[in-house]
Amino acid sequence: MSFTVTAAIAAFVGILANSAYVNGECAVTPGADGLVTIPANWTAIPEYAFWYCTDLRKVLIPAKITEIQASAFSRSGLEEVEFEANSQLETIYKYAFDGTNITSIEIPSSVTEILNYAFASSRLEEVEFEANSELETIGAGAFQYTKTVSIEIPSSVTSFGSNVFRDTPCSDSSTFQPGTMVVNCRTYVAQTPVPSAVPSVKTILIVAVLDVCVLVALVVFFLLKQRDKKTGEDEGVNSSGIEMIEGNELNEIEIGEIEGHQLT
Repeated sequence: MSFTVTAAIAAFVGILANSAYVNGECAVTPGADGLVTIPANWTAIPEYAFWYCTDLRKVLIPAKITEIQASAFSRSGLEEVEFEANSQLETIYKYAFDGTNITSIEIPSSVTEILNYAFASSRLEEVEFEANSELETIGAGAFQYTKTVSIEIPSSVTSFGSNVFRDTPCSDSSTFQPGTMVVNCRTYVAQTPVPSAVPSVKTILIVAVLDVCVLVALVVFFLLKQRDKKTGEDEGVNSSGIEMIEGNELNEIEIGEIEGHQLT
């Protein structure tokens, strides 16, 4: 009997420990701008730490955090996640970012596991992985019911759960496979350059300047040709005039000689 009571008390204590952060309470109070700074002594973000923390908008996750535990940010107002450089994060647990407002995320290369429903029902549209990703596992439904249309799934993934991308805007969820790049629901192989949907303003300006330079060069070339042509015509006229004058002078000399002979 005492064993049963002891076991029951232990179970109850365990439930309390996992429920330290309850619905709507924030483990760290967000600032006026909604930013949360994770405490320096944390090495993991606990379960339910920011569950339904509606004032949360942005979080900076320190490099020494190795785990984001189950439902840590679930159903919160989170919109932006930033990882400190040289992140040591290894595991993103189930429902960690479920139902959040994030639209994009860059996952550190150190992450090896993204577990079931980690990002499910969030507003996620674009997912990036740092170079040299060590990701091995993507759990069932990890990105289901999101708005994900662009992602490059690392080729290092060896465990790919069921319904990972169920009910996203992409009609064919089979396009999402390890080692493939998906951009706006279209699949590209690694060596194929991905076309830009809209040229950048900088690109447009550079092309416009080049076009103007070419046009100016053509106009200058045309004007120089016209000038050279006119100069040539003027020189031709002057040359003809000189020849005519020289011819007249010779005629006058010949006439004078003839008249001189007649007089003698």
